[in-house]
Parts: sequence; C-alpha cells; structure tokens
Amino acid sequence: ALESGSHVAVDILDHYLGRGPRRVLRIAARALVLVFGAFLLWQIWRTTWEAFVDNSQFPIVIPLKLKHVYWVGPLGVVQFMLTGLVQLWTAWRDEPEASTIDVKAA
Repeated sequence: ALESGSHVAVDILDHYLGRGPRRVLRIAARALVLVFGAFLLWQIWRTTWEAFVDNSQFPIVIPLKLKHVYWVGPLGVVQFMLTGLVQLWTAWRDEPEASTIDVKAA
C-alpha cells in the first residue's frame, strides 16, 4: 500500500499550503518514516539476534526454533525502509506521487 500510494494519508493541509511548503511537508514526513524504520530495524534486529544466540524454541507442541521465524523480520523492515527511501527521493525531486497522477483512458 505504501509503494502504490494507496496507504491511508492525511491531506488536510495540502489544500491550504502552496507548492513549496507542501513539498517540505512531504519531505519531512518521508524522513520521519525513515527515522521510525531505523528504530524499528534496531529493535527487531536485537530480538532476532537474541533468538539466534539463545537458540530457543517456541513453547508449542511442534518443536520450532525462534530463529527460523524471526529472521524474516529484519528483511521486512529493510524493504520498508527501501520503499521509504524511494518515496523520499521522489518527494525530493518533486515528482508527482502515484496517488496523484491522473490516468485517463485512451
């Protein structure tokens, strides 16, 4: 949803701001997404590292090690951050976003 531009967005200020302030607001929002992603990656990486070091299992009937499930967490956050970087680059270059492009049928 984030990549295609169909993610929930608050655009209350877009109608009241000029082109310059709107661009600054979009860049700041994308930068905050990356700050959040960096914090999330740090937290998930710590938990994943502990799962690999402890080599512990889930407390369920089927023996399943935590590390076999947790390794995908940091990869998902890295993908999230890469998408955020692309959106920040798009906002920085002031290109129209996917959700604002008017596609007309031929």
